[in-house]
Amino acid sequence: MITDVINNNLTALFNLEDPVYKALISDKDGTIPVTVTLPTDFDIGVIASEIEYLRQLSINMVNQLFLDKAQSMFLTYILNNFFASLRMTNESDVAWVNRVIASIFSTKLSHASIIFALRPFSSLEPIIENLVADSAFTDFSYADVYTSGS
Repeated sequence: MITDVINNNLTALFNLEDPVYKALISDKDGTIPVTVTLPTDFDIGVIASEIEYLRQLSINMVNQLFLDKAQSMFLTYILNNFFASLRMTNESDVAWVNRVIASIFSTKLSHASIIFALRPFSSLEPIIENLVADSAFTDFSYADVYTSGS
């Protein structure tokens, strides 16, 4: 706990039972609430409360960087801006994340994915042959058909 660390480091300089020390620096008998919304929710001394609030805030902010741990507006920001995905009506966070993950890892259009999709319908390994060597109209111009501009 943060109060133990602070008290262990300041034992030689301060009286840990002094009420001024407990109010301003660190109170080991104070309380840390389960749900924290403001730094003033802590009751472990002014300095220890700020340090503990910032520690918990930094842990929460790091968790918001990961798609599976992000919540509320962070999840919306990540999925909207980086994955171009909008939340469907009445879709939960878990369902939305699972839908985006399924979209990311779904089979894409490539030679390998076409072969993979065709395997159940063939007794041999499917082969994709590209018979078109040139693009359409590569060596053709309509200009030599006309002899005059009228």
